[in-house]
Amino acid sequence: MARPAGSTNKTTTTKTAAAKKTVEPVVNNENEELKNRIAELEALVKTLVDSASTQPATQANYLEEEPEIIFKSCFQGQLNLATEPSGNGVTYTLAKFGDEYPIPLSDAKLILKTNKSFIQKGYFEVKDSALLKRLRINIDENILTHDELEGLLKKPAEQVTKIFSKLGKAQQEVVVNMLLRAMANEENVDMNIVSAVESCINNEKPTGAERDLITMSKALKESTIK
Repeated sequence: MARPAGSTNKTTTTKTAAAKKTVEPVVNNENEELKNRIAELEALVKTLVDSASTQPATQANYLEEEPEIIFKSCFQGQLNLATEPSGNGVTYTLAKFGDEYPIPLSDAKLILKTNKSFIQKGYFEVKDSALLKRLRINIDENILTHDELEGLLKKPAEQVTKIFSKLGKAQQEVVVNMLLRAMANEENVDMNIVSAVESCINNEKPTGAERDLITMSKALKESTIK
C-alpha cells in the first residue's frame, strides 16, 4: 500500500513541476513586453521634452514675454505701418494724430526697417533712442515730436516762423493741416501764426493743403474786415 502512495506523490510532484515549466515562459514574456513598453514610453517622453525645448514660444507666451515698443502718431490722418514692404505682413494702424500703439519688439524692428522714411519724415515717433541707434536710423534734430507739434501753435508767431521754416515738407504739411482743422472747427487760432506760416509757404511751391490754408486764411481775413 505504501508504494502506490509513493507513486501518487511522485506523479503529483511531476505535474507541479511541469506546470511551473509551462507558466514561467509566459511570465517571462510578459515581463519582457512590459520592459519594452516602458522603454518606448521613456523614449517618447525624452523626444517630447527635447522637442519642447527647441520649439519657439507660443503666440500667447510671445506676447507676454517680449518687450513692447510704443509707436505714437504725428500724422494728421490714418497711418498704416506694415512689417513688410507693399503693405504685406502684419499691419498696425494709428488711426489719428496722437494715437499710440504698443508693438512687440520683433515687429517694431521690421516696421522701422520697412518704414524708415516715415519716421525720418516725422510721421510717427518711437521713444527708444537705443533701438533707433541699433537700427542705424538717424532722426533730423529739427523733426518735432507729437508734443512739440501740439505746442507749436501756442508759441509766438516769430518762433513759429523760425521753427516752421526748418521743418521738412512732410511736417510742414502736418502743421498746415493742424491749422486747417482748427480753423474749420472755429477754434481760437492766432491769425499771426497763420500769416507766419503763409509767409514760409509763399517762398515755395505750395501743396494742396497749403493752398487750402491760404484760401481759408484769405476768406477769414476778408470776413473780419467786413
